[in-house]
Amino acid sequence: MTVPVHRVRDGQESLLIAALLAIASGFLDALTYLNHGQVFANAMTGNIILTGVAAAGGHWPDTAQHALPIAAFLVGALVGESIMQPAARKYIRWPAATTLGLEIVFLVVVAGLPTVFTTGWLALGISFAAALQSTSFRKVGDQSYSTIVTTNNLRSLVSNAFSAVRTKNWRLTLWFGMVCLSFLVGAAIGALATMALGDRALWIAAGILTAAFALLTYGLWHERKA
Repeated sequence: MTVPVHRVRDGQESLLIAALLAIASGFLDALTYLNHGQVFANAMTGNIILTGVAAAGGHWPDTAQHALPIAAFLVGALVGESIMQPAARKYIRWPAATTLGLEIVFLVVVAGLPTVFTTGWLALGISFAAALQSTSFRKVGDQSYSTIVTTNNLRSLVSNAFSAVRTKNWRLTLWFGMVCLSFLVGAAIGALATMALGDRALWIAAGILTAAFALLTYGLWHERKA
């Protein structure tokens, strides 16, 4: 069965776009963890755990360092949900492309800034952008998934594999397997790039997202012509 190039409605994308977004998410989490105080840009579960551990030990600066990205994510999620509402569609016709484009611009700009200017708020900006992305990109094929964390994707991988033993249809198992693997690949590439380039590695993440943006806009353009 051929995987569709793109399915546009409400930011529901092809497997390739999903994989690219997952690679970028793993990449950005590795970068902020290594270069910005062991904070996760996308994985809020990790930040919540680290916030609790720091608070339990009375390490209040560390507590704030891990709690602030959570707050930024919540604000981003609120903005993202607002953009997806029908009333907002009058002004923002393609919210998925808009939010992804804004994330790319943000990464390109901050990658060129000295680290002394970005320390303390870079992870917050990425967390905000990640929340926007997660509200726009929610499905691969007909299945719900996450572009920024992999826990539920792993559960879906196992669930579909369990069903495939009976149905012999391994398509969804392969889909979720590829998305989960993409997180791992992105984290590895992000770690290597960060160790070599520091925050300049953000340009690589922006390039990955630009590839997803190109596929997305290509699909939108063809749907408009249809």
